[in-house]
Amino acid sequence: SAMALAETKLIAPQRGVVGKRMMEPGMNVLPDQPVLSLLNTHHPMVRVSVPENEIFDTRTGQAARIVVGALRNLELEGKVTEKGVQAHPYTHGYQVRISLGREVPGLLPGMVCKVFLSNLPMEVALVVPVRAVLPLEFGKGHFVWLLDQDNVAQRKMIQVGEIVPGGISVLKGISPGDRIVVEGYQRLSENIKVTVTNE
Repeated sequence: SAMALAETKLIAPQRGVVGKRMMEPGMNVLPDQPVLSLLNTHHPMVRVSVPENEIFDTRTGQAARIVVGALRNLELEGKVTEKGVQAHPYTHGYQVRISLGREVPGLLPGMVCKVFLSNLPMEVALVVPVRAVLPLEFGKGHFVWLLDQDNVAQRKMIQVGEIVPGGISVLKGISPGDRIVVEGYQRLSENIKVTVTNE
């Protein structure tokens, strides 16, 4: 029994904080079955989705500026360490990883930030519900339905960014204050006047 007890000791491969416990005391564990998730807060990484028309200008080692809104707009410096080669099937963005190179007090996993690569601002400006963003035929882009002041529907081409809490970011094509159709768009067509039930 002493030998069996000694074999139950878990040693973390690195420093970190337990993010999630998958098993409880007394449960049977199979080989290669995850028991804990370990969050590395000592070497934080930032993940950002770079649009396909800007990924060519993104390179490993490129300097980045990060602004963390949750930490009173704290500005940090980092470098690109990984550049994705496979696009997201919906947003057509490529995942890029940025290393901050040091531990940042108060910075927690999952915090939303703004990233600036050289002269390419990756700031998430506007977020709309995912269901309001519709694909064009043959995967040639995305659009939303906008309503003008007379409640007439117009199709508007947009450039989408990454999926974020609350929806999907829109990098180009719409402006603050635009009214976007989020329900009933299945029956819409160009220049059709609609009745607004909720704004």
